[in-house]
Amino acid sequence: MYYEINVSLKEKEIDGYCHLFATSPRSATSLYKVKRILKVFIKQFPKPKYHITITRYDERGVGEDINELLNK
Repeated sequence: MYYEINVSLKEKEIDGYCHLFATSPRSATSLYKVKRILKVFIKQFPKPKYHITITRYDERGVGEDINELLNK
């Protein structure tokens, strides 16, 4: 599991937001790290000029049968 934090800039001309950057999967691999990063981002990229969103990605593993794999 990891979190992606996106930071966007308010664009008056288009009445929306322009994507600036997002964290990489290795940047926020726990809730503890997300909270630390958010504290910095909220201070450095304040509302309403900036918009911060978070997406959590869950990874799932599926067991495979060794013999079936070898016979494919």
